[in-house]
Amino acid sequence: MGHKPFLLLADTYTRAGYAVLRTDDRGVGGTSGKLDDATYNDLADDAVAGVRFLRARPDIDPARVGLFGHSEGGYLAPLVASRPDSGVAFAILMRVIVS
Repeated sequence: MGHKPFLLLADTYTRAGYAVLRTDDRGVGGTSGKLDDATYNDLADDAVAGVRFLRARPDIDPARVGLFGHSEGGYLAPLVASRPDSGVAFAILMRVIVS
């Protein structure tokens, strides 16, 4: 229907002063790999790589990097945050209820 809720969320967070890193699924855009072949552990590793990228930037406070997850990301965000070496400070989970 043309609505892009995650673009809207990213724009809202950015306007509020948050840095946002959005990534494509494996095999989409310029990414490599195939999403169908990836395990949850592979996807969690991808998320950790994104967190490490952000934490290494001089304009980002490394102690304040978190994850936002919806649907499969809502499963992966706490999975990643629970890893002792993830560097994740918090996780926000979004659930949509359709009735």
